[in-house]
Amino acid sequence: GRSTDPLVADTDGDGLRDGIEVMGWEILVVNVGVQRIIVTSDPGLYDTDADGLSDFVEFSELCDTGSNASNPDTDGDGLGDQAEALSGFTWEGESYFTDACMFDTDNDGLEDGEEVIAGQDNFLTHANNSDTDDDGLKDGNEVLFVPRPFQKPTNPLINDTDADGMLDGWEMQVKSAEDNTNSHSLWVAASSWSRPGCEATQTNNCLMEPGGYVWQNYLGGFVLEAKYEIWEMNLSGFSIPANALCDGCSGRWALDPSLDSLADANYDVDNDSLMNSAEAPDRWNTNPVDDDTDEDELPDGWEVRYSQLALERGLVDNLSIASSGARGVMDPSMQDSDLDGITDGQEDPDRDGLNRSGLVKKYCPGYDDPTNSQCHINPDTPDGVRFYDNLENYTNFEEFQNGTDPVTNDTDGDEWNDGPEVYYQDHDQDGMATGWEYHFEFDPYDSADRMVDTDGDGHVNYCEYKWDTNPRNPLSFPGQGQLCDPFAE
Repeated sequence: GRSTDPLVADTDGDGLRDGIEVMGWEILVVNVGVQRIIVTSDPGLYDTDADGLSDFVEFSELCDTGSNASNPDTDGDGLGDQAEALSGFTWEGESYFTDACMFDTDNDGLEDGEEVIAGQDNFLTHANNSDTDDDGLKDGNEVLFVPRPFQKPTNPLINDTDADGMLDGWEMQVKSAEDNTNSHSLWVAASSWSRPGCEATQTNNCLMEPGGYVWQNYLGGFVLEAKYEIWEMNLSGFSIPANALCDGCSGRWALDPSLDSLADANYDVDNDSLMNSAEAPDRWNTNPVDDDTDEDELPDGWEVRYSQLALERGLVDNLSIASSGARGVMDPSMQDSDLDGITDGQEDPDRDGLNRSGLVKKYCPGYDDPTNSQCHINPDTPDGVRFYDNLENYTNFEEFQNGTDPVTNDTDGDEWNDGPEVYYQDHDQDGMATGWEYHFEFDPYDSADRMVDTDGDGHVNYCEYKWDTNPRNPLSFPGQGQLCDPFAE
C-alpha cells in the first residue's frame, strides 16, 4: 500500500497534500461523451504516472478541473498529457496546445493523436483548429467521416480540392442545426437508384425514381420526395455517367468537390439562371441547389439580373442599398432586402400598379362624401384594403410571372404602365379583365364564368364587372338604370 510520513503534509514534495492524493479529486474527461471521474495519485511519488508533470500540476493547472495524475494520457487520444499541455505542437511555424482532457480538442471528429501524425486519414492536420484549410468542412468530414454517401473524400489541407473556384465545404454542405446551414447536397439521378442503408420491406421501397433529391444529413437522410423532376433542372451539358459509388446507377452530386470530379462550376442545375460559381460565398452567397434561396417567390438569378439593371440605370445607388446590408434592390439571399417588413416578391419598386384614388372613385364613389352612399368595395374594410392594395401594387412576383421588367414601369415603351396593361388583358375573351378575375378567384382562362351569378344577387359576373360592383357580395349589384345584356354585349 501507499505509505506517507505522518509528520509531513506532503510526503513526496510535489506540492499536493497527501490527503488529496489519497482521497482523490473529480475531473471531467471528454472522450465518448463527458465523463466525471474520481482520480487519485500516489502520495509517495512526485509524478505518479511518470508523464513529466508533477501530481500537483495535474491537479491544479491542467484542464478546467484537473487531469488524471495516475494516467499519462488522461483523455485516451494517443497523446501524453505532457505533450498536450506543455510541449505542444507546431503548425506553419507557430506553436499551439491541445486539451489533455479532451480526446478531440477542436471537435472536428478526429482524435488529437490522429491529427498530429499522418494517421488513418494519411494527413497531418491542426489538432486545435477544426477546419485546417478553412473551407467550411471540418477536418474529420474531409476523409474519414464524409458527410454524405456516394462521395469521394477531399483534401483537408486544400480548401478547393478540385480547383473549381468553389470551397469544398460549400459544395458538400449539409443541413446542420449546429452550424445553421441548409443543404447544398442535391443528388441528380438519371436512372432509378437505391437509398443507401435502406432495408426493403413490404411497406418500405428503397428504389427511387430519377430526379433531383436533397440529402439532409446522416440523421435525416434523403428527402423522399424529389425536389426537382428531371425536366425541371437545367442539365444542359451536365453529364450523368454510370457511378460505381451507387452500384452503377446514373447519378452524381450537383456539386462535387473531390479531386478529378466532373466539372460543375459553370452549370445551373437549380435552373435559377445563376451559375453555381456565381452562387458561391464570395459572390451572391446563395444556395446553388435551391432556385429561391431566400423564399421570397423570386428566382435567385432573376433578382440578381434586375438588381444589377437598377444600378446601371441609376435608379438606386450602392450606398443606399448597403444601409440595409443588401447588395441590390432584390438581394437573392435576403427575403426583405430593404428591411421594410415586405418581402421582395411583394414589393413594387417601379410603382407601376393601378392608380389607387382612381380605383376608389370607381368602386366606392361615395367614399368621404356624406351626400353619396354608393360604395361597392369600401377601402376601410379588410377586404377593401386587400383589394386596393392588390391592384395598386403590381408586385415583383407578378412581374416575374408575366415576364415584365420590375425596375421600369413600362416594359414595352407603349406609354401604358405594366400593371394596368397586364390587369386589363382578357385571356379567355369573356369581356372581363384577367386581373379582375384573378382577384375575385374566377378562372381567367375559362369564359364560362361570365354567365355565372356567383353571389346569387340576380346579376351575372359580367354585369357586375361592367358596373364595378362586387361579384362576391350579394348586397353589391348594378343599380337602377345600369343596364346589362350579357348575351348581346
